[in-house]
Amino acid sequence: MGPWQGIAIAAVAGLAAGGITDVLQKSLAGSSWFILVNSGAVWLTVAFGVGMLLPAKWWTAALAGAITEAGLVIGYYATASVRGYPVSSGSVTAWVLTGLVGGPLLAVAGAALRDERQVRRIVAMALLGGVWIEEGIRILNLPRESSYGPAGWYEIVFGVVLALIVARSTKDRLLGLLVLPVVALAAFLFTEYILTPLFASM
Repeated sequence: MGPWQGIAIAAVAGLAAGGITDVLQKSLAGSSWFILVNSGAVWLTVAFGVGMLLPAKWWTAALAGAITEAGLVIGYYATASVRGYPVSSGSVTAWVLTGLVGGPLLAVAGAALRDERQVRRIVAMALLGGVWIEEGIRILNLPRESSYGPAGWYEIVFGVVLALIVARSTKDRLLGLLVLPVVALAAFLFTEYILTPLFASM
């Protein structure tokens, strides 16, 4: 598979996943599983998967990650518009900007799992698990009356399990578990002090 074929697949994957996200929101509304279709971690995992599967260099993975996230945003809001829901330009802009940062980062992390250098593989698995753990922590801090219920705990556990699954060796897993809290904390601080104000201003 050539790099441009991979990028085309990334665009199609993003558009499809974005549209599916919007459609499923209605059926899962009010349940703890609603977070699966209202989650930045899920969308970033799509970018990670694209980077992991594409036989490409890091710059191609980064480009594919950005295109994947753009496709997710376009697919989501295009589907919402077709279904008659209002679309906020501010929300679209905020998600695009977020995707242009997170998409390339997670896609490069996915590609780094194939790297022979252990440090890169460990950081890659920690990034994937960290975005889930960070989101889980934020959900647990929501008011009790929110509809997410125990979804925060689900995400934290899933983040740890997912990081262990993608790791290449037992040694990678053990070292990755040490790095995982650091990455999750960094992701939390980035979201809290950069992304949250960004979304609030849109």
